[in-house]
Amino acid sequence: MIRNFILIALLVIVSGCRSDVGEQARLATPISTRTATPEIGVTLVTRAPPTVVIIQTTPTPLSTATATATPTPIQYRVVEGDTLLGIAIDNLTTVEQIEELNPGVVPELLQIGQSLVLPPPATPVFSGAAATTVPLQIEVQSIQVVRTPVGSMWLLGEVVNNGDYPVSGIQVQIDLMGPDGSPLLAVPAWVPAGVVRSGERAPFATLLREPPLEQVQPVVAVIGGDSLLEQGSFYLDLAAPTSEVNIEDGQASVAGSVENVGQETATALTVIATFYGSQDQVTGYAQQVLDGPLRPGESAPYALGGAPPGGPTVDVAVTAYGLKQ
Repeated sequence: MIRNFILIALLVIVSGCRSDVGEQARLATPISTRTATPEIGVTLVTRAPPTVVIIQTTPTPLSTATATATPTPIQYRVVEGDTLLGIAIDNLTTVEQIEELNPGVVPELLQIGQSLVLPPPATPVFSGAAATTVPLQIEVQSIQVVRTPVGSMWLLGEVVNNGDYPVSGIQVQIDLMGPDGSPLLAVPAWVPAGVVRSGERAPFATLLREPPLEQVQPVVAVIGGDSLLEQGSFYLDLAAPTSEVNIEDGQASVAGSVENVGQETATALTVIATFYGSQDQVTGYAQQVLDGPLRPGESAPYALGGAPPGGPTVDVAVTAYGLKQ
């Protein structure tokens, strides 16, 4: 009898110790929090129709940028005679970097018209006037949210420069709000155009691979940018008329020539094509960098295209800028 009582007492003590240890382990285990990381780029994927409510805003911008711009990857279409090594040399990158951005690409089996994502070009260094205190007059003109069939989410939009001077380094912040108005995620996005002339529009796009599952409403604000009283190293006397536009079966392409209409020689020419839907909303964009040099009166061909992720495309606009040689 006494032995049974002792055994029961020991079992109670052991059980209590295990319970205390388990409780301490549970309390010591850190609680993980999920942070979605935006992927900023111009890679265009299979389009999907918008499934959320859109809020358009006109934010009050700041006068100076608060972060360093992240260059945007570029999309390249393979032409006859191209090799992966040649493409890498022409675009100041390496075969390894191209293969890393294009999983599954086979160097020996490149196809004419095949689309490749290339590393971003070096960010142009502005050597003219420093950032000024001239107030920015950058307006967010539209914003669209598009969920893709693979569960990711595109945030597509456009800004317009309503000021009297060109603006460089434009950054926006997209706050995703839940159905009850609570903030879910703050997503930064850089406008890929290094400089936006007065009166011009410029697109931006951000891909979220792990977006919120809830229905979201985007609220956008301009949080950075520099007004330029002088163009400095930027060269803006370029025209980019289109000679051929094809829009069909979810694909959009445009071709033409960049023309130097100024009096100086330009280099590092950047051409940006913005694709639009039936309601003038941005459905996607693509960009191409041409080495140059481009002397006064000369022109150089460009060709851009892809599958805009923001829905059916009905129109395209092209702009170009460069650097002074």
